[in-house]
Amino acid sequence: MWVLHHLSQITFIRISFIDNDYLRVITYINNKLVKLYFSLRKNIFNYQDINLISFFSHKTMFFILNIYSDD
Repeated sequence: MWVLHHLSQITFIRISFIDNDYLRVITYINNKLVKLYFSLRKNIFNYQDINLISFFSHKTMFFILNIYSDD
């Protein structure tokens, strides 16, 4: 399995230790936004097809939801 890494991006992926649990969702965040304090929220969703990313701006929390769909 290959994951694209780029110098100008932060990569968020959910790693699983189960053999048949494949990586399906990757979220890329531009490094220019790193001051917003991004975090992968596995405590809310810990599922192979969903990445939930939270970030803060002016004391407000926002979310980015990335969902895999094969349809």
